[in-house]
Amino acid sequence: MSMTTLSNRSIALGSAMLVSAALIAGGAATGTAHAEAPGVRLIGVHDLPRDLTVDGTTVGGLSGIDRHPRTGEYLMISDDRSTIGPARYYTADIEISADGVDAVDLTSVTELTRADGSAYPPYKESVDNPCTAPQAVCDRNGAVDPEELRVDPVSGRVWWSTEGTFKGETLLNPALRVSGDGRTVRTFPLPESFRFDPEGRSGPRGNLTLEAFTFIDGGARVTTALEGPLIQDGPEPTPQHGALTRITEHARSGAVTAQYAYPLDPVFAEPTAQDYMDNGVPAILSTGEDGHYLVLERGYSDGNGYSIRLFAVDTAGADDIRDVAALAGSPEVEPVRKTLIADLGDLGVDPVFNVEGMTWGPERPNGDRTLVMVVDDNFSDEERTQVIALAIA
Repeated sequence: MSMTTLSNRSIALGSAMLVSAALIAGGAATGTAHAEAPGVRLIGVHDLPRDLTVDGTTVGGLSGIDRHPRTGEYLMISDDRSTIGPARYYTADIEISADGVDAVDLTSVTELTRADGSAYPPYKESVDNPCTAPQAVCDRNGAVDPEELRVDPVSGRVWWSTEGTFKGETLLNPALRVSGDGRTVRTFPLPESFRFDPEGRSGPRGNLTLEAFTFIDGGARVTTALEGPLIQDGPEPTPQHGALTRITEHARSGAVTAQYAYPLDPVFAEPTAQDYMDNGVPAILSTGEDGHYLVLERGYSDGNGYSIRLFAVDTAGADDIRDVAALAGSPEVEPVRKTLIADLGDLGVDPVFNVEGMTWGPERPNGDRTLVMVVDDNFSDEERTQVIALAIA
């Protein structure tokens, strides 16, 4: 079975649910279908050493993972904002058996650079010295916040996302870039609504922008998912209510071919320590079947830790909202259907940390698919860098 194929039996989806922005804000529905889900089993968890280095770079902040369709190697991107080391991704060999994740060997590191081959500046430098050039120049040359990467099945090049920065007078828009051996060769055109509004009236919220994307139709198109709701689409999730974010399908030219509302679940618990909490989408992965995806929801609540849930998503019957400027206060829209297929805590992952990326691994001898996840340690001694493998029937 190829990496882009999933048998029809693998994803069982429930009936659609009609959701309005007002209903989401009131917490009356999350859009989760209650249906028979495919069997999901934990294969194993592999911890990487805390002091691991590769070619002089500190391994950490691994927020995205993909498997090269030609070599079988895995690529993992670090969300280091050129603070501890340069913007970069790692190449790794991962061995998965019936009994667990047996080995994770990081074999090389590739620096992500600007089009002229120069390094992206450290985050602090961009914040302390706001760019005064035209916005396009600032976006092109400013600090980056790498989050996701995918290998283009057509060209073999690496595509990667940066969430951008909006802090004080520093505004650097989210971007999806194409690299050849690390050097940026193209910036993928994104919708205007993905850009920050200097007045803060619309557009994405800082640190809740573009992380997740996946190729579809054999690389003919690409699908993106915003981590959290646009400002005009309503408030962020809380324990009392969920939220609506957007999944967008694009042609390789950047043209939007469809866009759907995705209903985020409420935050799983009230924070007991400080007030910080969130629930968003750090990763989306095509199943290979048209309109079908796996979506990862990563929740955090101070004092309660992390919640990692995996959903099967079907866009069939969902409204195309590409022309809906604001979901908040709009008439009812029908979102994508989603079915919970795994909660990592329920599968036996203990403790649960910050899972941010996922990709398909090799097919298992019994025909099941392997899903490989990567855990971002946030460069914190209290968290871990891990590779997790699941079997999906």
